Amino acid sequence: MSEIVRNKSGLSVKVTLDDSKLQAMLRAIPDALQRRAFRAAVTKASQVINRTAKRLVPVESGLLKKSIGYKIKSFTNSQNGTIGYYGVIGPRVDGFKMAVPRTKGRRVVKGRPGTMVMSNPVKYAHLVALGVRPHSVPVTGKKDSANRKTALHPGHKGVHFMREAANATRSQVEAAMVGELQKAIDKAKG
Repeated sequence: MSEIVRNKSGLSVKVTLDDSKLQAMLRAIPDALQRRAFRAAVTKASQVINRTAKRLVPVESGLLKKSIGYKIKSFTNSQNGTIGYYGVIGPRVDGFKMAVPRTKGRRVVKGRPGTMVMSNPVKYAHLVALGVRPHSVPVTGKKDSANRKTALHPGHKGVHFMREAANATRSQVEAAMVGELQKAIDKAKG
């Protein structure tokens, strides 16, 4: 069973396998093989969501789409010592800040359309996903805040590409995880 919950960073997908037969079979295999199996299952599930998120993300310069990736992390439960794995899917931090052509609609950077703007997907992915309310933005380059002119940015409705990717791939994620875990069980049986 999978559920989508909102956390302080935006979105979290939690997949819980309720199959008691599968859990009993997993307990019968060695711990090292269990850990590898769970890591492989989370990796496979993250790949499924990652591919769908890349397909659903709106494209202006293509930089946000290119930066979306996944990373597998582990944690240890302090109460019982078990090891768990989770996947982090979203724009990657390193190596994606680059100059992109300024489009006609962007008015926050001084210059004419066609000039280059430094863009970092980590800094604006949440604005694309969650949207922006109308707000005022400076239109002059003057340092003096008393003489600074502003214009109204119209805002935009969010395109919830990560949430849609998680919703659309729910059954595929569960199937991928069960498939990887079944491979480990078959391997342990010999």
